[in-house]
Amino acid sequence: MTALAEEMTRGAWREITTELDRATPDATSVKRDLTNHGWCDLFIGLVHAIEMTRRGFDSIPNKAKALILGSALQGNRPHVTEAVASLIVDKAWHGFQAAAFAGAPLLDLISQDEALRALRILAVFICPAPAQHPAVRQHALNPLGEDATKILTDQTKTRLAELFTDWRHDGLAPPTG
Repeated sequence: MTALAEEMTRGAWREITTELDRATPDATSVKRDLTNHGWCDLFIGLVHAIEMTRRGFDSIPNKAKALILGSALQGNRPHVTEAVASLIVDKAWHGFQAAAFAGAPLLDLISQDEALRALRILAVFICPAPAQHPAVRQHALNPLGEDATKILTDQTKTRLAELFTDWRHDGLAPPTG
C-alpha cells in the first residue's frame, strides 16, 4: 500500500498537476473540486474496473469449456468428455495466466488481492466523508470489513497523511471517519 501511495503522490500527482496547469485556465479550482470526493472516486473507479475485469477473466475457462463441448467437431471426439474438457482448459488457463502475468505487470496487478486492498484503503483514507459516499462504502469499506480497522493503524494513517497532504486544498490530513 505504501508503494502505491508513494507512486500516486510523488509520480502521478506531479504529472497530474503539471498537466492540469496546461490543460485548464483555473487549475486551482479544479484541484479544489477534486478534493470534493474526486480522489476517492478515482480509487473506487479503479477498484470497480479491476473487479469487472476479474469477473471477465474468471468467466473465460467456462466459456472455453462450453466452446469445446459445443464444437461442431465434438461428435468426432467421444472420449473428450466434460471432465476431460475441464481438465485441459483449467490446466491450459493456469499456464496462460502464469505466462501472461509474468510478462505483464498490469495483469499481475489486476490478479492480486493486495492491489485491490491498497486501492480500497487509499479510497477510504482520502475520502472526506466515507459514511456519506455510497461508492466508498460499497466498493471499499464493505469489502475491507474488519480488515479496515486492523490495517488503518495510527502509524499507517500518519504515513498516508504525510504522503497525501498535497491532494487536499486545505493541506490538512483527511478525516479518519
